[in-house]
Amino acid sequence: MKSLSPNGSPKYSPEIASKRAAKPKSESSTEEHSVWKLLAMAATAANPITALNSSLAILGPLYRADRAWLGRYNEGLTHFWGVSDWVAPGVISHVHEMQGVSVDVIVDAHRKFLRRERVEIPDVERLPRQSRSLQAELRREGVRSTLSAGLVRDGTLIGFFGFDHVRELAAWTAADLDRISALGDFLAALLHRSLSEAPPADLPSTTPGSIFVTERNGLRALSIEEVFFIKADGDYSHVQLGNGQSYYERRSLRTWIAQLPRERFLRVHQSYLVNGNRIAQLERGANWTLTLQEVPEPIPVGRAYRHAVRLHLGF
Repeated sequence: MKSLSPNGSPKYSPEIASKRAAKPKSESSTEEHSVWKLLAMAATAANPITALNSSLAILGPLYRADRAWLGRYNEGLTHFWGVSDWVAPGVISHVHEMQGVSVDVIVDAHRKFLRRERVEIPDVERLPRQSRSLQAELRREGVRSTLSAGLVRDGTLIGFFGFDHVRELAAWTAADLDRISALGDFLAALLHRSLSEAPPADLPSTTPGSIFVTERNGLRALSIEEVFFIKADGDYSHVQLGNGQSYYERRSLRTWIAQLPRERFLRVHQSYLVNGNRIAQLERGANWTLTLQEVPEPIPVGRAYRHAVRLHLGF
């Protein structure tokens, strides 16, 4: 008889997870058996995050990837959080940047996850024009190829996982693709266990409280209140703080717009996104400009964005 949790659903165990997942259509190879044996052992860790980390460390090399990662959704499926990752030596981790990010950043992939489809991107540079937002984010992370799929538990999409190739384009085998569904079941069980044992205290879905920027020795968390404006520079951007300090990020303005709360940050020009709480003055004439608190540099307001500025300032 299956062991049941208090809510009546099957109680998690590594044996149940591995049996549900490891059901190949034909006799497994020795390597395949070894992989599932290692995953079952990893799942026995008392801490579910440790179990996820160990599992990704097994799967990353199996897929000849440079990163293996896993994220979760909030209940409304509007934002996502990075939970766990494995990276090859010399490869940068980005999981800690992905905290409370709008699904608008990955909208094309998100739609496929909702349809229970995997996402195969063999060459990021060949993505179609309508996937520009996703392409910008993948470029920022240095991804050349990526393979991902949703994590579904009891019929509900709760997260997603995937494999990034940074150094060279991927060449996935039929076995790699066939295994994805089973791995999704296995990792979904681990993620569900993690969420059940330590329910996350999500930030409000429309107002993530911080962002991460790149420093020489790693990442720095910034309160969104510290950010006065962001200026676009192609697929890069300048993040300007009120103290005069700035950061040069490999992140497009479109990506920032999707990540930051829309009621707080206002696009006023093709190249500028400003913190609406920091607007000190608006100069109107042939050319409109904004003055921000503690920022001497005037911010131009494009004609196409004047109406949005009027609405924000209430006139």
